[in-house]
Amino acid sequence: MFKSDKPQQDRAYNEMLQPVKEALAGRTAEDLAANAGAQAAADGRLLIRTLGEQIAVKIPDGEMEPALENWHALVVLHYIINADGTRPTGRWMSFGDMKDGLIRGTKFATTSDRWFSQFLKGKPVEEVGKACEAIGGMPTEGRGDVNIMLPFLPNFPALLSLWEADEDFAASGKLLLDSSADHYLSIEDAVTVGEILHKRIEDAWTQLRKGK
Repeated sequence: MFKSDKPQQDRAYNEMLQPVKEALAGRTAEDLAANAGAQAAADGRLLIRTLGEQIAVKIPDGEMEPALENWHALVVLHYIINADGTRPTGRWMSFGDMKDGLIRGTKFATTSDRWFSQFLKGKPVEEVGKACEAIGGMPTEGRGDVNIMLPFLPNFPALLSLWEADEDFAASGKLLLDSSADHYLSIEDAVTVGEILHKRIEDAWTQLRKGK
């Protein structure tokens, strides 16, 4: 998705934005806020946090301040429309376990595992975890040597578990979703979340190294 040329991306985004605006027609920040885990501002905008950053969303046209990259913005809007208020369970699942995720989700999970295997080469996983904290990540319990909860949206967290390299295995990482994920996003949107997280983690690592 992120490798397409920009004009093609913009056309696809604008086509997908139209049904979002139709779904938001007649809605207000007040009636959307509770289910989305967001707040209604006095000026009628919806205040929602994504990866540690607060975004003000104008309802019903979907304009955001500060602006997000197109696909990130679209996921946020889909989340707002679909949100039903279900709280995260704290139980983690693979992308392939989502509704309709058997093919698309399983493929992404495999791709994600390979991405982390490449990305983590030569990197201490403790420091990668620190980089994740720069995008709102919080240390948590998990099966990895380092476990970070990434609050992509208020009721849509992801779990990143990282394992250090040893004499038998290379460093590795696995990205999981809360078992309530289907209450908020489709598998297509969830895969976009995963792709955004890859990029954000990579960018955060680069910034961390520049600061040293």
